Parts: sequence; structure tokens; C-alpha cells
Amino acid sequence: MAALHAAAQCADVDAVVADSAFISPDDVLKNVVQQKAVPLKLRILLQFARLPLLDRSSDLMFRLRTGVKLDRNKASALAAVRRIHQQPILFISGEKDWLAPAQNAHRMYQEAPTAHKDLVVIPGAYHNTTYYGTTRPLYESSVLDFLAQNVSWQASFGAACMFDPN
Repeated sequence: MAALHAAAQCADVDAVVADSAFISPDDVLKNVVQQKAVPLKLRILLQFARLPLLDRSSDLMFRLRTGVKLDRNKASALAAVRRIHQQPILFISGEKDWLAPAQNAHRMYQEAPTAHKDLVVIPGAYHNTTYYGTTRPLYESSVLDFLAQNVSWQASFGAACMFDPN
């Protein structure tokens, strides 16, 4: 998700590989609450965390702890994707990922305005397991082919963009 935000803010990013990217923090909470494998007590607590008053309270606690104002729209990968018009994006998702489901990758792919985009759904993979096991060759060839087609390998030493988390 950080790479999507960086590309949305900085034209110096040549391309993005977004593996198991979340649409938004709220979407992750929704997915966890719906997952039967997560203990019931935790699902109930997270359901309360989704209430508007508690939502604002958690944002305030985050700001007091870190000094950073949490802007949920800016924390949304979908919002970042919608601002990427030039850089190529490769979306990767695990077929069995319930935390950041493949349908989210499909949605981000559809809403990305860049003409240079691709989507790979890794069969049988869960969240953060897209690179492991028997599907590793598919992952590697997808990423290497995408980079070969979309990134100039000539070094450029211009002024780098500064990423603004706010």
C-alpha cells in the first residue's frame, strides 16, 4: 500500500508492484469481523471499533501517540490508485486471501486510470503467501515480466520525491 501512495505523490516512482494491498483500513476491519476463523471476542471488539464515536477516538489516540493525524481517505489504497495516471501498476492477490481479497485487487485494477496495469491472482495463496510454494515461478515470472516491460533500467540520479504520510 505504501508503494501506491508513493507513486500517487511522486512521478519519480517508475512502477508499482502492489502485492496483497488493502483497499482501506475500514475494509480490513470489515473483512476480519466477517471471518469465522477469528475468535468471536476479537470480532465483537472490532465491530465496536467500527462505530463512528470509537472510530474518532482511535484516530485521536493514534495522533496523540504518533503526532500524525490519521486521514482515513489518505490511508486508502483505492484513493491512491485513483491518482496514479502515469506509472504502471501490477496488482497481485492470493486467491484465498480473506484479509485483502482478490475482488479488492480486481476493483483497484478496474479503477486505476493508468493505461499500463496488470493483475495476477495467485492460485491457492492466502494473504502474504503469494510468493511461497508451488506458485513461486508464476509470481517471479509475473513480476520480472512486468518490470522488464515497464521500467527503464538506466540509473537516474535526480532529486528524489519526499513522501508525505499526511
